[in-house]
Amino acid sequence: MPDSNINNYCLICGKGYHVCHSCWEIRTFTPWRTIADTPNCYSIYLILSDYNGGSISKEHAREALLQCDLTAKETFKERPRNTINEIIGETAKAVRRKTKKPVVETMDTAMTDTDTTNDDGMENCE
Repeated sequence: MPDSNINNYCLICGKGYHVCHSCWEIRTFTPWRTIADTPNCYSIYLILSDYNGGSISKEHAREALLQCDLTAKETFKERPRNTINEIIGETAKAVRRKTKKPVVETMDTAMTDTDTTNDDGMENCE
């Protein structure tokens, strides 16, 4: 598309695109073409908007974002990219931490092999 036709920029990826006059003139609702260059970017915009506004949780936003095409995420504008990384990255780290946490059994070192009862007088299982 020639640069002379560009009259708007996507709020997610920053790419320039042309919005027709009829989209600009609609006053009853905001057409997606005035916000984003593709339906995918518009979906991402809606998810981030709901998340930033507190309408949806981080988990819900993560699930919704994973349904979008995020292959070009590194070329997105800084703020949307950082928010996406916050939503997806932090959750992934938390899951990783949970799986790496070792399972450790604690033993009472005061007990000996001859002890048959624990502190509350109950008999120990062997």
